[in-house]
Parts: sequence; C-alpha cells; structure tokens
Amino acid sequence: MNGIEANVIAKYGFSESNQKKNQNNNIEKICNPDNENDSKLDIASHPSNIQPKPIICQDLYWSSDGNSIVSISDNHVVTRYVIEQDKNGNSMLTLTDKLSRSGSIISSALIPNDNMCGILIGSKQLPIQLYSLDSDDTKVNNAANKPVPVYSYDTMNPQNEVYETPYSMSYESPNNFFVGSIRNSVSLFDINRREPIWNIRSDKIKCGGTKGAYKAIVSCFDESCGGINNQNYLRSKFFGTYKNEIYQFDTRVKRATMQLIQSSDSKGNGIYQLLKSENELYLYVVKRQCDHVMIYDSRHFGKPISKLNLGYKIKNQKMKGNMTSFNGLSIGNNNGEILNWERSLIESGGISRNCTGDNIDFATLSPTSVTNVRHNNHDSDLIEETRINLINQNPVYLDQTIVSYSPDKNFESHFTEDRSGICLIETP
Repeated sequence: MNGIEANVIAKYGFSESNQKKNQNNNIEKICNPDNENDSKLDIASHPSNIQPKPIICQDLYWSSDGNSIVSISDNHVVTRYVIEQDKNGNSMLTLTDKLSRSGSIISSALIPNDNMCGILIGSKQLPIQLYSLDSDDTKVNNAANKPVPVYSYDTMNPQNEVYETPYSMSYESPNNFFVGSIRNSVSLFDINRREPIWNIRSDKIKCGGTKGAYKAIVSCFDESCGGINNQNYLRSKFFGTYKNEIYQFDTRVKRATMQLIQSSDSKGNGIYQLLKSENELYLYVVKRQCDHVMIYDSRHFGKPISKLNLGYKIKNQKMKGNMTSFNGLSIGNNNGEILNWERSLIESGGISRNCTGDNIDFATLSPTSVTNVRHNNHDSDLIEETRINLINQNPVYLDQTIVSYSPDKNFESHFTEDRSGICLIETP
C-alpha cells in the first residue's frame, strides 16, 4: 500500500462566529465582500466553559464547469464558493452566496444547469423547494427576510394530506430527478412540473411478506460513476433503505415497478450510499455501524463477491465515498486520510483475472493507496486526527478534489479553534 502526500491548496473553515452570524438571518448573499477575512478561514476563540457543537457538512457538489462548489451543512446553511487566485497566485475559496433556512435540510440535489445554479432542498412538512444560488436571480421577501424558492414540488400524500419527508434525492438528467421517502416510496419529477410524473411504493407482497419491510425509508439512490451524462445500456436504478435492503426499478417503463433484490438480517442503521462502477456491473454498498464496503454483482445479486476493508468502523456520522473513472473509489477515515482503491480493481469488483467460475473466492481488499491530507505550511492548519467526511473530485480538473473535515459530532470536547470545514486538495 502506497502513502501519498496531498497538499491543501485552499481551505474554508466553519467557525462559530459564522454560525452565530447565520442564526438570526434567513438568507445572506455575499458578493465581492469588502472584508477579506469573511471569505477566508475564520478561527474562533471559545471560552473554556463552552463546548460548541461542530458544524458538519452533509453534502458537497461541484458545478459543471469545475469552478465553484456548493456545500450543505447541518446548521441549515447552503453555501457557494468560487475558486479564485490571490495576488500571489495562490488558490483560495471565496464565499459568494449563502442561503440559510430556519428548518433542517433532510436531503438535497444540485442542478447542473448552464442557465442557473440551483439547489433542490427537501425538508419535513414542506414541499421540495428549488432555490437559485445565482446572486442576480435570488429574490428575497424583504418583509420576512426570507429567500423565495424559484419553484416547488408537491410531495403530499393525497390519502392523508400530509407532506411526505424526502429522505433522499437523485438528479438523474437535465430534466428529471428522483425522490425517496417513507414506505419505500419513489417518485419521478420533471424539473418544470409540480406534480410527480409517477410514484411507486412497495407493499407486503412486493416485499415478500417480510413484516415491516414495506415501511422502510429510502435512504439513498445509486450514484453512477459517470454522473448524469452516463448513458450506458442499463437504464435501471437501485435504492437502499435503512433496513439494509436494496431495491431495483426500471426507468424506461411508464408504470415503473420495484423489485427487492437484496435484504440482510444484520444489525445496524442501514445503507446510506450505493456506488456503481463505471461499467455498471458492480455495486458498492456503504452502511452505518460497519467496517467495510460490500461489493455485489449487479447482474446476479445474492451473496457479496468481495469487500473493501476500511480499517475503522463507520458509526452514526456518515463517511461518504466518491467513485470516479480517474481515481476509482475513495473514502475518508478518522485520521485525516483518504483511502483509495484503484480503478482497475474497482471495475473488476475485486475479482482477480485468474479466477473463473466456481474458483472465485471471497476477498477482503485493503486500500491501494492512502493519501495524507496536509496543509502546505505544515503548521497549525494541519487537519490530522480529524474525520474526512465527504470527498468529491472536480469533474473538469481531475487533479483537484474537495473534501470536508470535522471532529466526531458525538464526541464532546473543548474546541479552542475551528475544527470543521472544507478544503481543496491537489493530488499528485
């Protein structure tokens, strides 16, 4: 296993001062800020008797041109950053747009549209709302000082007239996105249409009569290695649930149906990420309360064919991986490192070329390489001994990757400085 040094070329911290600044504001738009310190890492000092809760990044997105980043954090803030150069030629993350909500953000999806930088936001007891992150397009209700959504999408159950919580979203094409909710409910929406095109949900018969299985929450949809531009021959989608189940449905038929293809009696808090290899033949399953990533053959579900050894146990704080055609599969750990399994291994499902037929043995695969994330100056900006929660490679400049870092959100400690944020790294 090879050790690699990756330089942090730009960094933005989630400081307590920024957190307090947003608590009493529903929206904040910052364009070319006069105070240069507002767009750089803000180190906050905390009294010794105060234990601030760290801000955790929930989602990270790249724009289609690879020049800006959008983050979703658990303090209900959506933030947009632009990569710029300072007068010395060094890269920096400049905060340009910030949108703060009064309620929690359950799920989100970025719209990679050339006409607008928009974000879909899913919350409890509300329809799904589409907001523009472009400064010129944002409209604010001056009376209430609240952002006005560009459009909204109905998730109300007509039987009880209650909005169903969108626990997961997946932007599938320039015009369509999927929404997952309770009772294994999946809806397909058109970006220009308020009502869903179709909705499917499982029942006891579709779940094989398993008690309570049909009440599961759709926790995630599969993430394709090629993003929404991947037009491979397999036009089916997978989704996972918090009951450790995997379902499949066909997106090519008008009246879609779902099929339970994998279930597990193992304990845990369920599946929260499904990653498909570039050839779409293998599905990589990430679960809570687990120390490995399980690999399944998407053509013949049943027993897993192999697994990736993480070397640590994922607890309740999600550690999301990233699948690309350039780097293979990458996921962070608790020590400020990125674990990577190279593309050739990922595209084969971890199966050796010498194994055929019944000779295929279950294998536990260690990382191909480990990348240490460090700052150029090797000083107090080191983010060692902290979690790398999210990883997302730049879709245009493949040597750039954005990661989020934080301490354990369930571990109480006296933080004397900001210990969570995002950073842009350059891998060799």
